[in-house]
Amino acid sequence: MITVPCKVCGKGIECYESTAHKHVYCSEECKKSVTHITTECINCQKPISIPKSLFGEKRIKIRCCSEECYQQYTDQKEENLQKKCQTLLFKLWKRI
Repeated sequence: MITVPCKVCGKGIECYESTAHKHVYCSEECKKSVTHITTECINCQKPISIPKSLFGEKRIKIRCCSEECYQQYTDQKEENLQKKCQTLLFKLWKRI
């Protein structure tokens, strides 16, 4: 057995020499710190962790902390859109 350092915190990881290349991180937390980014839920501003590969994606579901928050966010957007449409239609109607 040999000891290899964690790539994030440097903590020693005991493993066999033949599998040392597989033991890069000492814990899921260290692995997540490299592969994930912490951002805020777009609805409730609660901190969430998402994979770096998906950060910046326009898929709204990924940027919400839960299914409930996603539903609230889309409902609010729909209500706002309906209000804007009603206002626009009212303005157009007044011109006629």
